[in-house]
Amino acid sequence: MQSLHYPVLLVAAYLIGSIPFSQIIAALFRPGIRLRETGSENIGATNVFVNAGPLAGFIALLLDMGKGIFVLFLARAWMSWSFSEDLWQILSLSVFVILGHDYPVFTGFKGGKGLAAMEGFLLFFGTAWAVLVHLPQAQFLFHKDRRRAMALANVLVLLMFPLMSLLWHIESLTDIGWLGWDFTRLFGEPVLQHEALSVFSLIWMLMFFMQRVLDTPGLREDVKKGVSFPRAFFIRGLFELFPLESDYRRPDPRMPMGEEALFRKKEKE
Repeated sequence: MQSLHYPVLLVAAYLIGSIPFSQIIAALFRPGIRLRETGSENIGATNVFVNAGPLAGFIALLLDMGKGIFVLFLARAWMSWSFSEDLWQILSLSVFVILGHDYPVFTGFKGGKGLAAMEGFLLFFGTAWAVLVHLPQAQFLFHKDRRRAMALANVLVLLMFPLMSLLWHIESLTDIGWLGWDFTRLFGEPVLQHEALSVFSLIWMLMFFMQRVLDTPGLREDVKKGVSFPRAFFIRGLFELFPLESDYRRPDPRMPMGEEALFRKKEKE
């Protein structure tokens, strides 16, 4: 029966990830708002924060982060899995939670980037590490040039995942004391398979990066110009790695691919 339960659990993880908490909370605070037509047009907590207020954004963030954690506890209870012994199986569900958030069945498969769900996993399994890794991003909350701050923060988010992967790998080789504390210890099931966390941190990074590039209006514009999808994806992916280019989400459709980047460089000069 266990082998039958697992596929059902994968579907449940996808459906729970599909719940559009950000849209629901935004509509409660601002009736009639449609996030896919507002601001960044992204169904995520950041768009809620900007267009429905800080309180609404904070509630949406907590609910989106809680999706993945709820699925983990559902698997733990239903399959009798342990955070100590069955972490590979438990974390496999995270992929389906993120896919549900990115391509929710309830909103026509148009969702967010899954970052909030990933943040929930990072904070639950690597609480002390995650807090330390997030500290450099805090300075951008007070940066005068908001556009530049957001662009730099985007790159730091990408760097956050391989850094967490490295820290978890180090943790698997050494005894690092209080820095290794996480929420699993509250349940008497401290993580023993840190290599699983290290691997999945890289998987989450890849999923976030791919979804960020796929959701870029520039990618769609490039394809409309006749550029092959693989080439357009590669170029837009490179743009995401450069702070000033990663925030350039709406290129001029009249310009050939890549020309807008050169145009911006000339503007600065």
